[in-house]
Amino acid sequence: MKAVLFDLDGTLLPMDQDVFNKAYFGALSKKLAPRGYEPKSFIDSVWAGVIAMLRNDGKNTNEQVFWRTFAGLLGDRVLADKKYFDEFYSVDFNNLKSACGFNPQAGATVKAIKARGYKIIIATRFSADSAGKPFAVCGRRFERRRLHNVLRAIALRQAES
Repeated sequence: MKAVLFDLDGTLLPMDQDVFNKAYFGALSKKLAPRGYEPKSFIDSVWAGVIAMLRNDGKNTNEQVFWRTFAGLLGDRVLADKKYFDEFYSVDFNNLKSACGFNPQAGATVKAIKARGYKIIIATRFSADSAGKPFAVCGRRFERRRLHNVLRAIALRQAES
């Protein structure tokens, strides 16, 4: 064995998916409401985009699949509003930390495995299609090439408790 794979969402960072989804969609729809989006149809369209990504056959990036589906439901005006989505993920998304759980054993477990010389691989549903784009985990943004920051954040959080 050369590596240990962890699921970040629900394992290293325990999450009540209903609590997180309510906070996430509430914050996102609140952010975009001034742009004229009705919350229910907006949230339903986001979900449709997510489902389309899950069914992606790999011929397009998840980002392309999402925006094509999303714009197909709400109109091309959503493409002009991408900057508001980017702003949400770079600023407002950080406030969702309170909707994420905390596992005090996570940091110690990861440290112990690393100390034994194993590589750590973290799977998360929060990712980006390109290597240079940041991705977010419970309100924290990271660069893919600096994934070790996720582990450091977990360890620091454990030290604080």
